[in-house]
Amino acid sequence: MRKENIVKCTKKTSRSKFVEPATRPVIQALIESFQTELSTLMNSARAAYEEATHEESQSEDKHDTRAIEASYLAAGQVARAMELERIISEYKGYLETSHKSKNKVGPGALAELETNGKTICTFFARQGGGTKVTVNGKTIIVTTPMSPLGEALIDSEEDDEVFVDTHNGPRSYTVQSLQ
Repeated sequence: MRKENIVKCTKKTSRSKFVEPATRPVIQALIESFQTELSTLMNSARAAYEEATHEESQSEDKHDTRAIEASYLAAGQVARAMELERIISEYKGYLETSHKSKNKVGPGALAELETNGKTICTFFARQGGGTKVTVNGKTIIVTTPMSPLGEALIDSEEDDEVFVDTHNGPRSYTVQSLQ
């Protein structure tokens, strides 16, 4: 991790309270997104498995690798499906604690950030980084501690300001509100 690229400062003065979207509908939308991806992936894995085991896919000579390629594809899809199942399980756990208010950024927190005059809504989780959903007209992106922004945000509170080095130079993010 690039700790030298992250600086935390605390307590800026301006703050706006975030009303929508609430955490529970965001978590539910994320679970639905992961379940849709899992369903699509399982259908593709079944098709790849059928291709790999079909009698017409048997090698005709040592250079014919259709069956091997199809089996590798199926194995990769099954591995991703297992990862999605773990992610879905994690997010279902967040549903159980979604009613608790958050006073620090950590797994299960929904944060509204301000950067360069723009507002960004992010759901903080251990897995599923980069996934986007729209709830009540707001786009929410999943941020994990593996990303530079996620690493900088861990344990931040409302009104905290963090800085992250980007390819365009340092960027400031202020935690406007937490749920």
